[in-house]
Amino acid sequence: MQYIIAMLMSHISLNASNMIVLALQLLGFAINVWAQSTGEVDVDVLVEVERNVTGVLGEEVVLRCQYMGQEQLIMSAWKKRETRHRGWLAGYHASKAFTQHQDFGLPASPTNLSVTVNITSLEAEGEYVCIFISMMQQFEHSVFLTVLARPDVRTNVTETVENGTHYQTASCSAVAGKPAAAIGWSVGGGRVVAGGNFSVSETTVRHGDGTSTRTSELRFPTHLLEEGADVKCVVGHPALRRQDVMETARVQTFIAPNVTLVTREGEGGEGEELREVSCVAVGGRPAPKVTLLLPGDASEGPAPVVVREERDEETGVVTVTSSVTLRGARLHEGERVTCVVTHPKLPEQLRRATLTLPTYELSSVRLFRQHSAGSAGSAGSAGSAVSSAELHPGNEVEGQVVMTEGQTNVNILFEVDGNVPRYQVTCAREDGSLLEGVEVTGRFLRFEGPIEPRHAGLYTCQASYYSHTLSVPLEIVVTPKVVEPAVVPPSIKIQTREDVDHRTVECSASDAYPAANVSWVLPEGPSGTVRSNSAFRNGSHSVTSALRLPACVPRELTAVCVIEHPALAAPERRAVTLPACGEGRHSSGVSPDVTVSSRTVWDEGTEYTEVRCSVRGGERDDAAVSWRVGGGDCAGCAGELAESMLGNQTGSVLRLPTRLVAGRVVACLVDHPALGTPERQEIWVPSSGAFPSSGYDEGRGTFPSPHTPQSPVSLVPVVSLVQLKTSAQWQAVCELRRARAAGRAAVSWVLPENSTGRAAFRSGYEEGRLWARSTYEFPLARHEGRNLTCLTRDGRGTTETTLHVPQFYISSLRVLNRTTSYHWPQEEGQVTYRVALQAHTPGQRILLRVYGNVPQHNITCTRRDGSAVRVVGGEMLFPQKVSEKDSGLYICHASFYHHSATVLIHVEVTSDDLQLWMLAAICFSSAAAVSLVVLVSLCVFCKRADGEGSRSKASHGKRESLAPLTPLVQDPCSPELKKQPVSGQRSPEYADLVRYSIIIDVKSAV
Repeated sequence: MQYIIAMLMSHISLNASNMIVLALQLLGFAINVWAQSTGEVDVDVLVEVERNVTGVLGEEVVLRCQYMGQEQLIMSAWKKRETRHRGWLAGYHASKAFTQHQDFGLPASPTNLSVTVNITSLEAEGEYVCIFISMMQQFEHSVFLTVLARPDVRTNVTETVENGTHYQTASCSAVAGKPAAAIGWSVGGGRVVAGGNFSVSETTVRHGDGTSTRTSELRFPTHLLEEGADVKCVVGHPALRRQDVMETARVQTFIAPNVTLVTREGEGGEGEELREVSCVAVGGRPAPKVTLLLPGDASEGPAPVVVREERDEETGVVTVTSSVTLRGARLHEGERVTCVVTHPKLPEQLRRATLTLPTYELSSVRLFRQHSAGSAGSAGSAGSAVSSAELHPGNEVEGQVVMTEGQTNVNILFEVDGNVPRYQVTCAREDGSLLEGVEVTGRFLRFEGPIEPRHAGLYTCQASYYSHTLSVPLEIVVTPKVVEPAVVPPSIKIQTREDVDHRTVECSASDAYPAANVSWVLPEGPSGTVRSNSAFRNGSHSVTSALRLPACVPRELTAVCVIEHPALAAPERRAVTLPACGEGRHSSGVSPDVTVSSRTVWDEGTEYTEVRCSVRGGERDDAAVSWRVGGGDCAGCAGELAESMLGNQTGSVLRLPTRLVAGRVVACLVDHPALGTPERQEIWVPSSGAFPSSGYDEGRGTFPSPHTPQSPVSLVPVVSLVQLKTSAQWQAVCELRRARAAGRAAVSWVLPENSTGRAAFRSGYEEGRLWARSTYEFPLARHEGRNLTCLTRDGRGTTETTLHVPQFYISSLRVLNRTTSYHWPQEEGQVTYRVALQAHTPGQRILLRVYGNVPQHNITCTRRDGSAVRVVGGEMLFPQKVSEKDSGLYICHASFYHHSATVLIHVEVTSDDLQLWMLAAICFSSAAAVSLVVLVSLCVFCKRADGEGSRSKASHGKRESLAPLTPLVQDPCSPELKKQPVSGQRSPEYADLVRYSIIIDVKSAV
């Protein structure tokens, strides 16, 4: 009988008709009756269920029901009691999971009917029954699902004015909530209690679907709300993620204005004196009222007051300015102007501001001789003060300035003591005028010179500010010129010599009288040795100063040679630029390249981490490598350090037990003469399962893994990251090796949603050990810079192991040759580097370098037209002799998967022959122009030497000879020049030829 029932139950289809479902229910009832006749079983003991469950509309909820008995189940399923949906919702039948409702997921197992339900409507609320059917009996349990609806909170603010008082009403609505939400108010961080200055009203609207909308309104006078105080609506509802939700209502607050009272002076028509007084109230809300109280009215009537108001449309802040213009400012000196500002938020003591108009005076004048430049052989006293440093009005003592005959550019400065904002200086000689070349400019009395005895005499200078004046007498004394020996300027020359271990720069000032002073201005950095010598021959002096510097300097240096001599108006400065080692000494022409990599090895059961710091491009003795571990020195790791050298590569390897450096940063510091400052490269040593982004193994094509064939068996899985050679995919590997006795285990990757990668699992036995491996292939951009999780499940539970996918980047692609940068017109916003190549020279190259942390990269270069250029490693090669066809724009592109960088290079081809040819062309064109001008001048002078009679006899012939030059001097737009000459008169063409000059401008550039 039991066998027949089991066969019937196993062949019942879930999609059968209602008759089959009814038969199934009758069969279950018969089984129940038979089970009760054999003995009753406590359902609460065999079934664990969570009876009351609360869910939120729009979210998921879990209905939990689990069978704890030992009988084999034929079927287990969910159904809803007293609903139109009479079929099964979800369950297990014949050991297969099914779901017949779009909101129900698949149950966990036949005995565990825990299922995830997506609540899409309020109708999901109700009683659900989980049913377990075995061969002997049927178990049922009820779960009641309560559905809540989270309200939508909305705020609004309105403004009203009643009896001159500004009110604001803040409204807060909790829309479509189940049950109705509780609403409160908070002003300035404190709860609001209805009454007093704040009034609160509340309404509730119930909807047909069981939800409710509750609205609360808070009304208050605006001027009682302090600046910066926020008004928040506090909503409480059981469906909210937090206990209370606070929404800020955007209300206005009154702001007291900042009041300033300022004055400024000006001039009107015909030098009329004006003063403007302004009272400005800035930042007030609402607009303040500004009033100016003026002193006694002027004789011509009261001055008009102008009020301007400016409003910021976004913030509503108003700026009010009240200003008045007073004419004849000296009539109002010392008077008081008061500004009155009315605003509800402005304290009483700040509503009035008073300004006293200044009273001006000129107290004294001081004279200074600011500058004196003598002529050749003069010995003036530049910058010295005059004999009378300070003169007062009415003082009989005169200021006196002594000048030397022949001096030029002598300036006398007037400094006026007083509180006037400005003043004007005028000077007159005793005869009432100033000589030519003597003028007053600003506060200076200038003598252009050369100074002559006629410049001596008594001068009267006056400083004035409207009616305020102050006069000063000044005596100019001119002394005879002293004849001094002739001064001969030096001949300056700079030359540089390079030896094996040093450079010498010589700066010479030759054939001068007197001897010149030669000195050096050196930059900070390597110290140099200066040696000077001088010689006297044929009445002239020659001075040479030699600067000796090391042949190798870490950065480009500029030394300046300064030559001082009386014949020079200012010291002569000659700069010499010395290139750095990377530009002048290294054969490669580049700074060394520093890279850091790491790997993990096992030695006698101990795990070690090896970090290698490689220096390429420099000699072994030039680079000094040091280590830092975890921010400190690695002096205690000396026993673990080893140096290795392969070709032109300096390397230093740090080997330490992994347990000492796991999770710490290891830094390599390289000091090299070609580097301006020591270069620091860092790498992070991970814990088990995580790998640094710069630990890529170029030889094997994989990242280092802590698990090697010699590694001991571990209960913890080993994760690694592999860059596949056959495709553009990356592969994450999670591998577990354990003894056979430990039992089987499953490993798998936790994949994100919508993952397009491919996962695979394999397991087996090898050399008496159990191994399980899970792989996951994915594009690098999908998980770059993120963590992947591997799950291990066995009899002890679940273990999570994390694998970090490195974050790669290419910051830039740079040119290491000496370049100059500019913006190419066709490439907006992109910098182009100009590189010069020597014509007719084979085997030239342009060095490129990729900056970033990518383990490898691909560099391609093309011309502007798209044609490819040969690139080997990081070098763009020109194996053949370079010619003009190799010049132009090149585009180089560095890439690593989806990371890329581009650089524009403009190649120029230079030639010594071309430069000499252009120089010869310039010289020839200049000589031809000079010869033509001389020839035309000789012709003109010869024509003028003839008599008046000979001109009339040969006028026709001369006009023909001058006809080719006539169009050069005639104005084609003047009709007078086109008239025929009258017989017996001078030809107009000849007159124009004499009056005009021919200018030939030859311009050329190399």
